[in-house]
Formats: sequence, C-alpha cells, structure tokens
Amino acid sequence: MSLKLPAIFQDGMVLQRDAPIRIWGDVTPNSILEVGIDEETPKMAGVSNDGSFTVYLSEHAAQKDGTLKFIVNGTCVQKIKISIGEVWLLAGQSNMDFNLVNDGQYQESAKKVLELLDQSEKISFFKVPQKITPDSEADQTGEPGKWHSLNHDNAAMFSAIGYYFGLKLSKLLSHVPVGLVWMTYGGTTASTWTSKEALEDDPVLKKTYLDSYNQLLSTRPAGEYEAFLKMVAAQSSRPEVGPFWDNVVAGRVDHETLSNAYKEHHELFVDYVLGPQSENRPHGLFDTMVKTIIGYRFKACLWYQGESDDQHAEVYNHLLTAMIKDWWHRWDYHFPVLVMQLAPFEEWFGVFDGTFYPELRRQQGRVADALPGVYLTNVLDDGMQYDIHPKNKQLAAERFYLLALDKVYHQQEHGQAPKVISTEFVDHTIQLKFNECQQLQCQKLQLENVMKLTVNGVAMPVTDVKVNDDKLIIGLSQSITPDKVLEISYQNQPFSHAALFNEHQIPVRPFDVTVSA
Repeated sequence: MSLKLPAIFQDGMVLQRDAPIRIWGDVTPNSILEVGIDEETPKMAGVSNDGSFTVYLSEHAAQKDGTLKFIVNGTCVQKIKISIGEVWLLAGQSNMDFNLVNDGQYQESAKKVLELLDQSEKISFFKVPQKITPDSEADQTGEPGKWHSLNHDNAAMFSAIGYYFGLKLSKLLSHVPVGLVWMTYGGTTASTWTSKEALEDDPVLKKTYLDSYNQLLSTRPAGEYEAFLKMVAAQSSRPEVGPFWDNVVAGRVDHETLSNAYKEHHELFVDYVLGPQSENRPHGLFDTMVKTIIGYRFKACLWYQGESDDQHAEVYNHLLTAMIKDWWHRWDYHFPVLVMQLAPFEEWFGVFDGTFYPELRRQQGRVADALPGVYLTNVLDDGMQYDIHPKNKQLAAERFYLLALDKVYHQQEHGQAPKVISTEFVDHTIQLKFNECQQLQCQKLQLENVMKLTVNGVAMPVTDVKVNDDKLIIGLSQSITPDKVLEISYQNQPFSHAALFNEHQIPVRPFDVTVSA
C-alpha cells in the first residue's frame, strides 16, 4: 500500500487559516482514503482509477502543533506535524531570491539583524527546489524541498525580502504562525514561469516566445549547443568563480573593477545561451517548479521580477497578465499579487543596462491597473546606478508590507504607489492629482532632475512647484496661451531617484502626461 504526497506536504508545513485546505497526491488505486486534522472526523477523499486524489478540508483558525492524518483502508499510514496560520508566496527572480547575507544591514551588523527574530512569532519557510529540467538535480542553496523554522542558523541564506517581510507580518499577526513559500530563480524571464497553454493562447506571446524558441532549436547547427554546455560546465567549475560572484552580489566589487574583469577575465563570467538545458526556455520553470505547488493555499503573493524581460519590454503586460491569470485559474481562486516595480538601474559591468526599464515599469503599471487584485509598489528612491541588486532589502520589504497592510489586511489606506489620475490647466498652472495619497510630499531640488516639462516641444524649467493635499501644482509663465501643448515626464530615466511621495513615503509611479492649455 502506498501514499505519495507533494514535497511541500511534510513535517513543519504551515496551512492557510480561514480558507478551504486542499490536500492532494496519489494512493494505491481502489483504496479508501480519509484525511483529517487532529481529532476531527476525517473526510473521505475521492480516489481516481489511477490513484490520484484531491480532498478539501474545512476552514480552520490559526493553531500550532497540529497533526494532519492520512487513513488508508481504516489504518493511519501517515501523520504530518502542521501549523495553521498565514502563508505567503515569495516569487520572482534574483532580487526576491537575494539572500540576507548580502543585504546591506546584515553586512553592517548581522547580530543586530538576527536579533529581530527573537522578537517574532515562529516563521517557517519552504524553498521550492530550483530544478531546470525534470531530471536535473535541485540547487541545494537554502536546503530546498523541506519546511524549516527560520532561525539564526539558516536566516543568512534565506530571501532577504522574505526575512524582513516575515518579521513585519509576524508582528502584525500576533500569535499566528507565518509560512513563507520561496519560489525564485535568478536571471529569469516571466515566460519561464508561465504555462505553455497560457503562452499559446496569446498570439503575441506565442510568436515572441514559443515560435522564436522553436525556430532557434530548428536552425541551430548540430552539436553547437552541446559544445556550449561543455564550455559552461568548464567555466562554472573554476574554483575562483564562486567566491568572485559572492563578492559581486554582496556589492564588494566596484563598477570599474567589475567592468575590467568582464573584459580581461571573461572566464569568470559564465555565458548564457537559450536551449533545452536553460532555465529560461518558455514554460520551463512552470513545468519543473510551479506545477509542484499548484493548489497549495496562499494568502497572497509577492512578485519581484522583470529585469530579464527588458529585451521584450513592449509585451511584458501581455506576459505578466497571462502568467497571473493562468496561476489564478490553476489555483482556482484569485489570490492578491503584490508587484514590485523595477528599481532604478543604469548599467552592470558594461553588459546589462537599464535602457528599457522605464518601459517595463510602465508595463508593470498597466497590469496593476487592468487586473483587480494586482497591486503595485516600488523602491524608486533606492536603486543603484551600477548594480542590478539594491542592497537595502529592508526597504523593499517595508514597501511590500505597507501594500499588504492596505490591500490584503485593510488596516491602512494609501499603501500602493500613487499615480496621476487627473490633470488640469488652471490660472497658468498645471495641477496634477494623485490617488493613494492624502498628503503629497515633494523634494523640490530632486524634482528638477527627474521631471521634464515641454511646451510645444520646447523644454522648460520646473522650478515653481507647490503641493496642495493630493495635488502637485506647477507654475507656468504668463506667456502660456491656450494653443500650447504641455507635456510632463516624471522619473522616466533608467536610473534616477524619486522626488514625489505620499504620506507613507511611498514613491509616486513614473508617468507621462499631456495637458492642453
């Protein structure tokens, strides 16, 4: 008699409180399976002819030290130690994957950062194994595939954003266990996190990702890709590569040194080519990672990704929309998705640059505007000019937390990044009104650097500005007449720092507006 459960179902797991609990797996065909929690009457599971089963248990309040029981043909065959509390999904690429050991505050004082754990309730995490292909071995960083209690010994290799966000959440939800499911892979496009079916259903995505990938495979000379893989394996095995990149990610290598290293010591930089062994092949990580947790209940999802989609920035709204809708469909409920806009960034070792980041930020905003349940925040006041990984992850976690406090827990207003909702020309002034804002904050000297005003295409200085509640008022020359076209662009450079904030110090979203005088 056999019972097989997904890897995420194991001792230490945290189940979502106050919501139906979905349990699934495989059992010997024709078995009678009952599933229950603690001493409650177990529920009969419907077992298919092939042995697969799904059962929904009733909602439960938060609790610690519970037991999930599996009874097959009248005999209890497995018990799993569980808690019931608040479960969040942490998903995306390297800035969500970014380990606490590389965080700026941790590097300044690891002891001080880790002491924050002593003031929190129990926080547990599960790292979804980072498998590129079904047959590949999982990346062992952070001990994937097991539930762990977050502690002083393992926190350094946990997601920095997850760490700080989990602490905030634990303080908010006093005496409620917190579970964080960590599903990330550095350097990945959202197309790898999206199912084949979702990519096929959108003609734009099918052409951009599936058709182009198939064309690449069909036209690549025989043996070329295999030779490339051997070269990469040789590069990766060099003993100096790991320590070098540990220092790079931690910010201990300056821009000039890193750029020179790329030119003079290219052997330290593992090359990348799209193919069957690539984490970025279309729907690749959906097949090997996302599928393994579909159905596991979350309160909501933190999504920090987009840096690797800059080459197709113009279709990112199609892509992210398709991914989110596909996840909602497969999970069978609309969990909130909290999205981080890309941080300010200009260039990284002379190869990667932020040229298309302004467009990606616009596309991220369009997704949040179009999909109910998708919300947007940012760290547009805290990017790094020559590093794609901002080191102040506590700030990113704080912004995610304020967004959750507003849109998920409804305990505060104006937690989302404000945007322009109306423009008006009044008495030789432009008045911009913002949502998600009771009292606009303006750093006037910085505003001159990031706001561009043109009148009939001619640049004009932005010097006469004032704030009135949720409005920014820009004074204009008396010579502005009704036939003029006024255009305003705010923070649409790859790298710049915000000048406009709401009362919670959340930066305003970048914008372009046209106002007719």
